[in-house]
Amino acid sequence: MLLNQWDELWQSGLWAAPLSKAVEDLTPKQAAWKPDVDSLGGENARVHSIWQHVNHMLFWREVALRRTMGGPSPNEHEVASRNWDAPEGPLEVTESNWSRTCQQLADSQQQVHGALADPNTPIERLRYLIAHDCYHLGQIMMLRGMMGLKAIE
Repeated sequence: MLLNQWDELWQSGLWAAPLSKAVEDLTPKQAAWKPDVDSLGGENARVHSIWQHVNHMLFWREVALRRTMGGPSPNEHEVASRNWDAPEGPLEVTESNWSRTCQQLADSQQQVHGALADPNTPIERLRYLIAHDCYHLGQIMMLRGMMGLKAIE
C-alpha cells in the first residue's frame, strides 16, 4: 500500500496534482519566487520558495534513507545549512541548476521507491515521507496559485 501511494504521489497524484507535474513546467525564476512577506504577516512570516520546498523534501528524503540504512541523524550544522537551501542571486537561479534540482527530486523518488519495494527494508522512517511530501506539495500548489499559474489536473 505504501509503495502504491508513493508512486501515485509522483505519477498521478493522490488527492491533488502529482508532484512531478507540480514542478515540471516551472521556470527557475518561478521556482525561486517568494510572495511579499508583508502580505503574509510581516518579517516574522516564514516564507519559502518552491525551490526551497523541493530542497527541503530532498534533504529529509536523504536523511530518512540514510537513517533507514543505519546511518546517522543530521547534526545541527547539516540541518541549518541544508534544510531550506535556496539558490542565491542570478548566478544560481539558472535553468541548469533548476533542472538539476528537478532531476535530483526524480532520482530521490526512485531511491525511496526502491527502498519501499525491498521487503528487507525497515519502513518505519520512510512511511512518514508520504505525509511530509503531500504537505509540501500543497504549499507548492499554493505558491503556484499565488503566481497566477494554471491549476494542474
